[in-house]
Amino acid sequence: MRIPPKPLLLTVILLASCSEADRFSVDGVDSEFCVPKKGYISPGVWFVPEDEPGTPSGFSFGGCHRLAQQDQAECTLPREFISADVESLSVKRNVAWSELKDAAVFAAVAADPTAQYSIDPSTQMLVVSSKSVWDEWFVWRRYDPSYPNKQLNDRDRLVVSCTEIENFVRSAGLGKAGEYGCSRYIRGNAYALEYRFISKAPVPNEHQLMQLDSRLFDQVDRWRCPK
Repeated sequence: MRIPPKPLLLTVILLASCSEADRFSVDGVDSEFCVPKKGYISPGVWFVPEDEPGTPSGFSFGGCHRLAQQDQAECTLPREFISADVESLSVKRNVAWSELKDAAVFAAVAADPTAQYSIDPSTQMLVVSSKSVWDEWFVWRRYDPSYPNKQLNDRDRLVVSCTEIENFVRSAGLGKAGEYGCSRYIRGNAYALEYRFISKAPVPNEHQLMQLDSRLFDQVDRWRCPK
């Protein structure tokens, strides 16, 4: 049996791997993403940008729970991860209170006289909630810790929003009573992620968030197609 030269063999392997993957582009990223056809992608379930002129390109994917049983053992995504949207950095997403305070939900929560403001003892972040207005509570990183605890500073930044798992509409059926469903938006060097995950605490700590950020960006980068 004649063994193909190494460059040819590598080309054959790469072509085979690309044929077994869905390809996606993200505006502003210099390579496409080849996501294995194992169940990560589920169009119509999570946000997928509309195919219209001028709409930024991107894609969505789910966690290990979406894969067949035989593929789950090799899945390196965090087990608490639910789903994510990969978006262009050109898509403007507001995270500072100065940018969000006029948005409908945030304005209604801030205007509610029964709204609760508290400093989470484990993270020292400001938690703002109003169950009469919205199921989720919003967790803010404070720009000035000396600022009054029951006020938001224009430079405070939204870190994550959470609610009880049974009220989390994008839970994908995961989680159990006593756990929480959370959403987070984070910008990377080449693209941004908005992702959903399960937390055992009502306010995830920053170590957990940084680990999730790192592992999700690492996974998406591993899906970059060979050039």
